[in-house]
Amino acid sequence: MGWNCIGDNHLGDWGTQFGKLIVAILKWGGAEKDLDSYTIDDLEKLYVKFHKEAEKDDTLVEEAREWFSKLENKDPEARKIWEKVVEISLEEFRRVYELLNVSIDVANGESFYVDKTDDLIKIIEKKGLIVDSQGAKIIEFENMPPAILVKSNGATTYFTRDMATVKYRFDNWKPDLAIYEVGVDQLLHFSQVFETAKKMGWEPKEGFVHVAHGLLRWKGGKFSTRKGDTIHLSDVIDQAMDRARELARISKISKEMTNDEKEEMVKKVAIGAIKFNDLAQDPKKDIIFDWDKVMNLSGDSGPYLQYTYARCLSVLDKTKIKETKNIINIPEKINLEEEALIKELYKFEEKIIEAAERFSPAVIAEYLLGVARLFNEFYGKHRIIDQKEEVFRLFLVRTTVSVLAFGLELLGIEKIEKM
Repeated sequence: MGWNCIGDNHLGDWGTQFGKLIVAILKWGGAEKDLDSYTIDDLEKLYVKFHKEAEKDDTLVEEAREWFSKLENKDPEARKIWEKVVEISLEEFRRVYELLNVSIDVANGESFYVDKTDDLIKIIEKKGLIVDSQGAKIIEFENMPPAILVKSNGATTYFTRDMATVKYRFDNWKPDLAIYEVGVDQLLHFSQVFETAKKMGWEPKEGFVHVAHGLLRWKGGKFSTRKGDTIHLSDVIDQAMDRARELARISKISKEMTNDEKEEMVKKVAIGAIKFNDLAQDPKKDIIFDWDKVMNLSGDSGPYLQYTYARCLSVLDKTKIKETKNIINIPEKINLEEEALIKELYKFEEKIIEAAERFSPAVIAEYLLGVARLFNEFYGKHRIIDQKEEVFRLFLVRTTVSVLAFGLELLGIEKIEKM
């Protein structure tokens, strides 16, 4: 669409959750355990333990607040533990991003903006937007509850840091449009952030957009770190790889591949399945993770699109006609399957525009599924090679290949040539 995009992964690396982890590490981490030996699993177990213990002991929550306050005031011990926790977390994030083939332009977490909040508060105060309320500094709105900029104990909030983020992006990147892809439970928060930014003159020319997504749910319910029943993305990837290997085992094509080629195919199928399951669903609704659907080669899945793409290439590999740029012999009568496929392929450009306007990759995903279904219906009912309509039908195959290739690229899903 001609946009120069900057992807900023706004990491939640600041807040009371770190006070909770510090308390948990000091109380139950083991005095003999060196910080360098902690793993991401250790941190999660301690976080879960904190919440279980806090249900029985109310003082733990206040203790966590005190430790976060120490962290804000640059207490050496708090700072040392926090830095290590962030380091361990980032190392795990990078590992998973690499598996997913995801690259990020900027990853300025909340902590990046902590030292910018004092100046921010002064600027907003000078604008006359701040109201004192029982020792706290708040911003009031006509149709929304007030937002707390500074708590009565002097601590900032994530609203403060999000406002500092808005200002930083506005000053440094001067965006024409700012898109926030954050959970639907943050609707009020971002309404307050955007309204404040507008009053401060920090609104991009084309405004703010909050793409509010639902929760990611397993069949049994939502994921929850606090309760300890989280499904790790790395575990999901491992299981997807195992299931993809099973698909490869029963594939005739895979028998002709080397082990390295098989593993490359397995990885593409597994990662493609996970990405597609996420992107193909309406972002406003909860995403249900169902393995039977995610890895289905004949259903609405990433592997189904990859399989259809590979099927198209197989047809092109078998034909002796290698160029169909100029179609001379268009059949006098086009069958129903050809007509339906042509009409669907013709919609590609408008679907890209629709996806951009709705900020929804699900539009592209659903469209590609429609193309794949229609192609497979056409493929199943009509011979392509060694027919008088071969040139025309090969043109349909090549056009389908182009659409699927570009569409999969838009979704960040890798193509598979043989499957």
